[in-house]
Amino acid sequence: MRVTWYKEDDDNLEMLNRGNAKLFWKEFFVNKKFQQGKALYDSKVAYIKSDYYNSEYISTDLDYERKNILTYCLLGDPELDIYTNKPKLALNPFTEDIYEGQLVSITIKDLNSKIVPYARVNLKGFNGKYHTVYANENGLVNFRVPAQENEVYNVTITGHNLIPSYFNFTTIPDTSKPQLFAINMIPGKPTTSNQITFSIETYDNKSGIESVFLLLSKDSFNTYSYYGSTNNFEENKELFTITTDRLSSGEYSYCIVSRDYANNTNVFYHSGFKFYVSETLINYILITSTFLVIAIVGISIFIFFKGLLEYSRLVKKIDKLA
Repeated sequence: MRVTWYKEDDDNLEMLNRGNAKLFWKEFFVNKKFQQGKALYDSKVAYIKSDYYNSEYISTDLDYERKNILTYCLLGDPELDIYTNKPKLALNPFTEDIYEGQLVSITIKDLNSKIVPYARVNLKGFNGKYHTVYANENGLVNFRVPAQENEVYNVTITGHNLIPSYFNFTTIPDTSKPQLFAINMIPGKPTTSNQITFSIETYDNKSGIESVFLLLSKDSFNTYSYYGSTNNFEENKELFTITTDRLSSGEYSYCIVSRDYANNTNVFYHSGFKFYVSETLINYILITSTFLVIAIVGISIFIFFKGLLEYSRLVKKIDKLA
């Protein structure tokens, strides 16, 4: 856009406009970012993170460094896909059932089953709402659909060497409740000095687990405390770890509540869901020591007063003799 700068001794093409140019084509061809706007943006990020730029002598306070970054611009459509081969249609990635609330994982490929890096998947519902998600370098796309049954989505897939390709899918109702697979508690025999860690494995084969809650009670759940763990919106883990506070001594009952992304909830409880928290050895020692101290103090006071009485009787005898 204006004067550009370089250094004559830049044999590795790292500095100023030579560094910009080298990194742009690296992003384009090596990192497979065939949209010129994305390649330019990411090349500037790579330049700012480079060893050269992060040396102690380089700063945007330098006029030529600042101008080099800010005026190295793209004249053209940043969203344009640059084809490097004859474009093909995309392979339909929506061949399996998709449930409401489900985290969908698909890989974008062309009709020759060649992976399309950084492809774009645009989803549009009949209500006019739309959302675009982007594949990674390996063509993998993850997105979660809303918890709306029988929703029809029109999908447009675009990307490198792709003819815009159109598909659709309809979400299937999820009426199944989550299931519990396993529970593990550490330590197995907790004391009042322990925090207790529960590993809870629960699963849902349709929309996926949204959250898990642990409820603890000492009075048959008339009162209780609870702890929770959730998936992030684009997570689909089934193993949840929940750590309690340090608990007072006594017998506890617990139950597990699991909820999926379609808001189906299941409560897991039976008579075996119990554990006992005992006092620590140090607490017993402290209690015993306290009783011993009280006993010693009491004995000492008794001996002291008995001595006073003896002393008083002795003084009276001396007075009579006198």
